[in-house]
Amino acid sequence: MKISAVIFDLDGTLLNTVYDIGDCVNYILRKYNFKERTYEEYVTFVCNGSKKLIERASECADDAFVEKMLEEYKDYYSENCSAKTVPYEGISNVLGTLLEKGVKLGVYSNKPDNIVKSLIDKFFPDTFIAIRGQTSDVPIKPSPEGAFLVADEMGVSYENCLFVGDSLEDRQTAVNAGMVPVNVSWGYRPKDFLIENGAEFCIDSAFELLDLLD
Repeated sequence: MKISAVIFDLDGTLLNTVYDIGDCVNYILRKYNFKERTYEEYVTFVCNGSKKLIERASECADDAFVEKMLEEYKDYYSENCSAKTVPYEGISNVLGTLLEKGVKLGVYSNKPDNIVKSLIDKFFPDTFIAIRGQTSDVPIKPSPEGAFLVADEMGVSYENCLFVGDSLEDRQTAVNAGMVPVNVSWGYRPKDFLIENGAEFCIDSAFELLDLLD
């Protein structure tokens, strides 16, 4: 396949962020006397944006109170988002190889935009042309709008982009955007689950991504 660019999801794809996410949500839950959750639970809560994360963790039905906790979580997480977060094995090497091959790289995540950019700046400086997280003016994945904006900023056609992520939302975003979907098995959704739900490509190692470009 003729690929000129790769757009990556962040959580569960480039970085293992679940420990910091869990610690920061638990801080908010403790503050308001909700039950704290385990890291295993947080693995199932992520992928659909920060508001859905707070709703799932708290099981709170009061939307106004969820919004209050959400804003406090965003502030707290923005200051504590990288204490335990690490890149997945092989990711940094593969990104370097892609750059050497002249492939343009972007990031599109449902995580708040300022936190996405902060994490990318810390772990992968000078690597990505376009970096976009959740903003109030663009619907979250699986809407393709954010993916279009990333591709447009990179100056590449949608059909020549791989969209790489660990969730069905990532796969559907790629399909909706006319990009090539690639799922990864090392993130927050099991490989069997992804394949059973239509994943065309599901790789077990970051280095397998290079094989898709050859």
